[in-house]
Amino acid sequence: MFSLPNDLIDVYEKFGLDIMRTGEGVELPVPATLIVNRDSTVVANFFDLDYTKRKDPSAILEAARALV
Repeated sequence: MFSLPNDLIDVYEKFGLDIMRTGEGVELPVPATLIVNRDSTVVANFFDLDYTKRKDPSAILEAARALV
C-alpha cells in the first residue's frame, strides 16, 4: 500500500473519481504484474513501491510467450 499525496487526491476528485479517505489520506495498493503458469506457479513478477513504475509491456509479453 502507498499513501496518495494530497495533490493527487485533488486531481482524482476533479476527474469525478470517488476516493475513499481513511485517516489522514488515501491508501492504494502497489501495482504489480504477475505471470502465472498453468500450475498456478508465479514464474515472473514485478512490483515497485514507486507506484509510477511499471513493467515494460514487451517484457510481460516475452514472459507470457515463454509459457506456451
